[in-house]
Order: sequence, then structure tokens, then C-alpha cells
Amino acid sequence: MNNVSVDSIRKNTWKKKATIITISLVSLILLIRFTISFFFMQSNNISNYIILLYILGLLSLLTYINRSKEYDNGIFVAILLSFIPIYTRASISGGLDSPVIAWFTILPVISSFLLSRERTYFTCALSLAFIVITSQFSIINYIDLPIEELSSISKILIYISIIVTGTIFCLGHGRSREEMMNRIEDQRMSILCSSRNIELSQLASGIAQEINNPLAVLKLKAKKIQKETLEDAEIQDSIETVISMSERISKATKAMKNLSRTQKNENDIPKESLDYIFENIMTLCETKLKYSNVELKVKNEIKDIDDYKLPLKLGHILLNIINNAYDAVLSVANKWIVINVKEESGLIIFRISDSGTGISEDKQNKIFTPYYTDKSNRTGLGLSISKNKLINIGGDITLDTSAENTTFVITIPAEKSDQNNTNKI
Repeated sequence: MNNVSVDSIRKNTWKKKATIITISLVSLILLIRFTISFFFMQSNNISNYIILLYILGLLSLLTYINRSKEYDNGIFVAILLSFIPIYTRASISGGLDSPVIAWFTILPVISSFLLSRERTYFTCALSLAFIVITSQFSIINYIDLPIEELSSISKILIYISIIVTGTIFCLGHGRSREEMMNRIEDQRMSILCSSRNIELSQLASGIAQEINNPLAVLKLKAKKIQKETLEDAEIQDSIETVISMSERISKATKAMKNLSRTQKNENDIPKESLDYIFENIMTLCETKLKYSNVELKVKNEIKDIDDYKLPLKLGHILLNIINNAYDAVLSVANKWIVINVKEESGLIIFRISDSGTGISEDKQNKIFTPYYTDKSNRTGLGLSISKNKLINIGGDITLDTSAENTTFVITIPAEKSDQNNTNKI
């Protein structure tokens, strides 16, 4: 399974945005606090200057995180810097009796949601150490400053902000646990399907071999007969048909074999260019699309799409979605299927839409369930297997219920490669 997945990319993107927004809001709040205290209340104590230094530190971190992909370090440094103003403010406003000290208990919660386990342990240990430091080594013991008693409103606001912050991050952990349970279930289904997929791939490869061998003989004999019957136009026409149909069968079996290539190990996932994948897909479905007057369009919005490595399994998944769309549009007058390809936030997104009658609301939540189907001649495994295949290669598939037409959205990590390593048919 890939180390990089759609879930990890989305999670990292969300963490980065959340970190930037959080640091920006904290910087703004502290700046307002400093401005009011220094300019309007004419307060000239040392805590104001520490807050100002902390603001400058946060702004520097904001610049670093915005430009860097390694934003985890920025979050960790921001949490570490938070101990300084909390310690200062707690010391000046009553030490252990100050409600500000409760922020020491909330920092490990924030760290557990955003950072690694090791850094969370370190933050927890540092929080315990700073509680002891605040109680035994208060800053007012070394600087001649009076204790500033916080007003009731300030205490209420501090407690509210701590409760809200803790609740938000704990709820975030709850959502993470639900997502983890869903991923475990998806992986369980993936394991159940993986052995069957290998067997089907081997079967497809074997069938292709068994078909191609007699086809080669058939084509050879047909060409021999063609040379010996040059004067008979009717026989020549029949032989041309035999050769043409043989080449079509050979091309279809080769495409089936190409898309059924199995991976050698868990981390070696076969990958090809988009052109390679779509050429094999079209070989397998263009005939029935043509005879049924179904128009298939591929709209690629990525200029350097050939620089990307796409999992070969994507061909099976797209073929399954196209076949489902084909069945859906047969009953309508205007028959079309559109595949839109674009890149967004480190992801390649395929949107497959069709002109069919759509999927009713009561079926939308069931379509990825194994063995669910509304057709008597289907097994109901197509979409569930496709979903598990995507999970296995770090991707995802969803139904866009907000789209006007039936639209499936396939998302995979964007990974570039050397064009020279891309195979062609």
C-alpha cells in the first residue's frame, strides 16, 4: 500500500490551513491585547513586552509554515513558544491560583491532535514542568512586579476559551476514531478482495494467452487463403473480415492483459501514463459505445499529464464506472459520458458524469455496499471492489450528490515520474 494516500494529503492540507488560521487569530488577539494594554490603559509592565515578542515569533512562524511543506515543526515550535506567555501571565496574575495556568493542561491536547506521539509526550512533560516552575519559581520573585488580580470577566473568558478549545480538539479526535474504524473496515474488505483480484488477473492473463495462440494461427491461415484466391472478390472480402475481427479480438485480449498486470509486492504498484490506460480502456469498450451511439469525451485540464504515474488498477476502475454509465444512458435520447481530469492540492481528480436518469436518494448510500444492485444480471460487487482497489493504492471514490448529473469522483495522489519509463502499447 502506498505511503502517500488521498486521506493523508487531505489531512495534511487541513492541518496546514488550520495551523495558519489558528496562528493568525492568536497573533491578532494578542496584538489587540497589547495595543489596548499599552496605548489605551498606559500599562508598561514586562508582560506586554513578552507578548509583543511572542507576536513577532508567531508571525515569523506563520511565514515559515506558509512557505514550507514541513509545517509540523512550525506547530511544535508555536506550542513551545506558548509556554512563555502562559508562564509570564500566570506568574503575574497569581501563580497556581491564576486561571491562566489551566492553559498548561490544554497544550498536550492540542499537541496530541496535530503532532506525533513523541512530541505530545514531550509537550505533556513540559506542561508538568512549567506548572512546578510557576508554583516554585514565579517571575515576580525575580522582578519587582505587583500581582495583577484578574477581573471576573477575564476569568470567565479564560475558562470559556479553555473549555471550547478542549472540546473542539476532543471532538476532532472522535471524528478521527470514526474515520479510522471506517478505514479498518475498508481495509478488511480490501484484504478479502485482494486474493480474488489476483486470481482474476491471472485468469485474464491466461485467457488472453489461450485466445491469442489460436488467433495467430487463424490469421496466418486466413492470409494464406487470401493469397491463393486473389481472383474471387467475395472470398477476399470474407477473408478481410476474418482478419479484421481476429485483429480486434487480439487487441481486446491484449488490452485486458495490459490492465490485469499484477503487482510484484505490496509497494510495487504497476503504473502507466494516462494515454496508455485510456487506450486500453477504449479498446475494450469503444465498439459497444459506437454501436449504441454513446458519446464518450475525456477533458484533460492537466498540461503535463504524461509526467504523472497513474496506478494501472485505475484502468479497471474507470472501465467499471464507464460500463455502469453506459447502462444508465441507454434509456435516454441524448447519450453521453464525460470524464474530466484535473489536479488540485496535490491530488489528481477524475469526475465521471453521464446523461442518465440519476441515482435516487435512497440508493446513494448503498451503492458502495458489497452485493447491492438493482439489476438482476449484476453481482453488486463492481463499485465495492473499485472502492477497495482505490483504497489499496491510496485513492478514494465518492458520489457527488450535489452535481446535476450522476457524477462519480475518483481521487488519487499526484505523483510525477520520468517519461522514459512509461510503457506504450
